[in-house]
Amino acid sequence: MLSPEEIHECETAVVILQQTLEKLLNNFFENFNSDVRVRDMSPCLTATDVDLNSNILQLNLATLYKLQPSWLNSFDFFSISCSVTYCRMKLAETVVSENISTALALGNTIHCNRQVVFPVPYRQLPYEAMLAFRLQGSKNGKNPELLCWAVLPLFTNLFAPKLEFPETKQWQYERPVALPGSVLFSTPCEDLQKRIVEVSQKQCLALMTENEKAFLWNKRNYCNESNSYLHLVLGCAPQWQPTDLTEIYTILDHWHQKGSADALFLLCADFQDQTLRRVAVQHFERVTDGELEDYLPQLVQALKMEWELDGPLTMLLLERSLCSVRIAHQLYWLLVDAQEDAHYKCWLSKILASLKHCCGRALMQELEREHRLVSLLTEVAEKVHKADKAKRKDILKREKWKIKEFFIDGTQCRLPLNPAVLVKGVDIDACKFFSSNAAPLGVSFITADPMGKCISVICKTGDNLQQDMLVLQIVRVMDRLWQEEGLDMCMVTYTCISTGKDQGLVEVVPEAVTLGKIQQEWGLGGALREDTLEKWFHMRNNTKEDYEAAVMNFLHSCAGWCVATFILGICDRHNDNIMLKHTGHMFHIDFGKFMGNAQKFANIKRQANISFHPNVKKMLGAGMPEMKDTQDLQYVHNNLRPQDTELEATSYFTKKIKESMESLPVKLNFLIHNMVQLSSEKQPGLLAAVKKTSSSTNIQEAMIQKYTVKGRHVIYELRVTIEDGYLISEKRYGQFEMIHKQLQRHFIESTLPKFPSWFTVSFTPSQKMSLLNTYLKELFEGPCKGNEYVCGLFLDGPITPIKNESDLQPNPQIQLYLSYKDLKLSVMIKHLKNIRLSNGSCPDAYVVTRLRPDPYGHSKKKTKVVRNNNNPTFNELIEYRNVLSLHGSVLEVMVKSKKAFVAAANIVLAESVLDREQWFQLGNNPI
Repeated sequence: MLSPEEIHECETAVVILQQTLEKLLNNFFENFNSDVRVRDMSPCLTATDVDLNSNILQLNLATLYKLQPSWLNSFDFFSISCSVTYCRMKLAETVVSENISTALALGNTIHCNRQVVFPVPYRQLPYEAMLAFRLQGSKNGKNPELLCWAVLPLFTNLFAPKLEFPETKQWQYERPVALPGSVLFSTPCEDLQKRIVEVSQKQCLALMTENEKAFLWNKRNYCNESNSYLHLVLGCAPQWQPTDLTEIYTILDHWHQKGSADALFLLCADFQDQTLRRVAVQHFERVTDGELEDYLPQLVQALKMEWELDGPLTMLLLERSLCSVRIAHQLYWLLVDAQEDAHYKCWLSKILASLKHCCGRALMQELEREHRLVSLLTEVAEKVHKADKAKRKDILKREKWKIKEFFIDGTQCRLPLNPAVLVKGVDIDACKFFSSNAAPLGVSFITADPMGKCISVICKTGDNLQQDMLVLQIVRVMDRLWQEEGLDMCMVTYTCISTGKDQGLVEVVPEAVTLGKIQQEWGLGGALREDTLEKWFHMRNNTKEDYEAAVMNFLHSCAGWCVATFILGICDRHNDNIMLKHTGHMFHIDFGKFMGNAQKFANIKRQANISFHPNVKKMLGAGMPEMKDTQDLQYVHNNLRPQDTELEATSYFTKKIKESMESLPVKLNFLIHNMVQLSSEKQPGLLAAVKKTSSSTNIQEAMIQKYTVKGRHVIYELRVTIEDGYLISEKRYGQFEMIHKQLQRHFIESTLPKFPSWFTVSFTPSQKMSLLNTYLKELFEGPCKGNEYVCGLFLDGPITPIKNESDLQPNPQIQLYLSYKDLKLSVMIKHLKNIRLSNGSCPDAYVVTRLRPDPYGHSKKKTKVVRNNNNPTFNELIEYRNVLSLHGSVLEVMVKSKKAFVAAANIVLAESVLDREQWFQLGNNPI
């Protein structure tokens, strides 16, 4: 029988044991996201501000659970390292608990009971501080081997501590708020303004030195939207302790964000403060669905830094997905692809599950069908890719029927590339694989719309399409910025999505062919000819208006893509990944090499022929093989050249264009690709394509009816049958010959019928007429059928050169941009026009300048030579420094060709000629 004292001790022990078990179970269920909860037995404690807590951070490592048997058998000791961090910055030295013997294991559990102490007070810890644990195993004195790791937030919901405080008080965290007026913002002086702008031009914290960060934070009161960026100023803050947040929030409240780029910066890994991120999310709450789609890949990467499942960014994307099917589709596939990142797979899978739960049964079933279709396409593409080249056709012939079977019983599915397209089947005969190394699979889907055309899609395996997605996204952003500035660069982009590790789908742009196929119509020399595209556009555009429109589309789109490929360092450019449409639109494909990471052939770099940091920076951790660290950001930053003036940037970029145009390796690269393609497969001729696309038949028939002899000349009567009648015209044999020569300048010579030359033609007029009729019949049944230019030649006669053409030429001119600042005269020599030699030929022009007066003859400067061009472009910047005054100064401009005088002008340097582009007349006499 127990005594009353012993009974009381037993009851007390049971109560303590019950409370301890309930607390243990509650901690377990909270940490493992279980819906199970136990009754809260904690006493009611007084709520107290954590600022009054002077304790330091300490915790107890009690037990290691679920240790793998192989670890226990392979290692003698375990060690646990524990660190407390904020934004990848250590807040204290890492604490290591060593010599945890595996001999102490009970099953797969070891009770260790190690105390970990950090000499950091609780009240100095940022709200978003993280605890990181690393379990390592060691044996026989060898270096420890990392076995597993875990990261968890130090505080729950940013208020209650995740760890256990002493149960004397209930510590609460009240986040500071902005206090308007507590920070005195001032206008910087001119020198300080210039220095702040110079430092802020880097636009990215990773590219700034520690001294630059310290300077910017020290001058934070002088920073504003006109001279810096919010993310740079806040990112330079040395600490984010609770005592620092009032000032940080005040700066945030005072600053006006410029746009989505600024908001994206605030969502990167450099900023984990939840108040800051909530402000950034509020900006995206106001943007349109179209703009949100543009930045969705970066926003999905930003989800990795989200604190709670119901965090502001997560809720924004889920809410917008409920309102837009396009956003829901894109978000779904981005989340599917992002789960390849092992560090965030568990977290992102929860967001993906939330999306499926919210989107409704119908959309969820649609997404599941798309997933099955993509899996099937990837399976077939993978088999073709891995097969020997000789067996690929047989494998595709066998496997493509699996794709057709997917649509049996009337199954319909939306394309992941475009949810607006509903497909009901596949064109089996159109299934193919491409001849590149990856051998991607090409599939043509039949749309459910009876009036719709088939949609072609490429399924690629073995390539990381995240890079293609990023490049195309940035090009679309570039195009939108150009459009906002009133520049239509006629850019063509296509849709591309990554559906998993090294796999994805690519949209096929209709009626587009590679530059290589166009060049191959001229044989191996097609890559070296300069008139290849000119003739191709003539053949594919039957009217003068269509041809001129195609040329303008080509010039604009080529210029836009030159800028994009140069800035992003897109390499491995050859004539099989540059494509054109007959409308003139040019675009690039296949961006496996970018950021300057060029592939080499025979030690020749296959480079590009010719404020996006937030987009690029957010994707650094996305697992792209060509974009791994800040050096890639530095490459883009260097190409953007923010430190240059507009004149300096124009001169630099023009220099790069000229280098590319004169590059022999580029031409050799194109030639090598043509040799490989011509030897591997017989390309379909362009003649068939021209016949197919001809829509007009103005001349139905052209035939010589009779001839008459007038003295020494034979006149042929030509009957031209057109759609609404016929016309009669008279032409001599020489005029027919002149028409043929003009056709040779506009069409591929191999596609034209052979003209009966004078040395093979009989001297009998009747025989000439017979041969000419044969030529005309072949001509109008071939590439010239329905071509407006050809019709004009036969109806209006051949174009004859104008005599005394030099008498009709306008006066030569030069375009300059002159500016004077800080004792420096800048002369941008932009263009010359109507420049000809005395015999009417095109000069090898260059420009020589002198600043008069020049008593010592030291001011002579000259540009590089532009050869064989009467309208050359230079865009070269010439600078004269230490020019004390322009009063009484004259700029002497002289155009020369091979040291011979061509034209000249004297320009009086007055206010009227400064800071604007202006054309100046050039005289024909030396100065």
